[in-house]
Amino acid sequence: MESLILNYISISHTLSYFLVFIGMAIGGEEVLFTVAFFLFRNDLAFLPTFIAVFFGALMGDIVWFTLGHHIMNSRIIRRFSSKITLPRNEQLLKHDRSVIFLSKFIYGFNHITLAKLAQSGEPFARFLFLDLIASLLWIFTIGGLGFASSFSLHYLRHLLRFFEIALALMLLGYFLLSRFMTPRMKNILRSLGK
Repeated sequence: MESLILNYISISHTLSYFLVFIGMAIGGEEVLFTVAFFLFRNDLAFLPTFIAVFFGALMGDIVWFTLGHHIMNSRIIRRFSSKITLPRNEQLLKHDRSVIFLSKFIYGFNHITLAKLAQSGEPFARFLFLDLIASLLWIFTIGGLGFASSFSLHYLRHLLRFFEIALALMLLGYFLLSRFMTPRMKNILRSLGK
């Protein structure tokens, strides 16, 4: 049995690399892990994929850093970001070299950390230099893990279509459930969880 998605990857390589670039600018580990799987299958060429991954990750980081300069002064954004990041992130931001590296490897921490770095007055040139090094290290580490795990996925490829369909049904179920769940049902579920 073949995959629903993998057949469309080879239709347009230019479109594939553009989607990798956009995915890396918006996403992160999950996109890089998936791209490493496609590299393992030889659906994508290494050099153009690496260029798209590297510049996509870099572009996403630059956008978040720039957003930190422009909108992090908003009270709503500042309150939201303080709930997401670690409570003592000001102390972390004093060690800007290590926090850029660490934030790359802590899921969900990178983007808001970059925005907070910008808000703290980090010079763009210094951020860019540190982010280039951190991005390369992150790409080779997470991409390498994705590529290595593809060896086992290679043997399960005939089940991939079933996994795709199951994932689509679970996502559809989640969105329908979250959309139509009444507040009373939410209170019942909360009381069961206590």
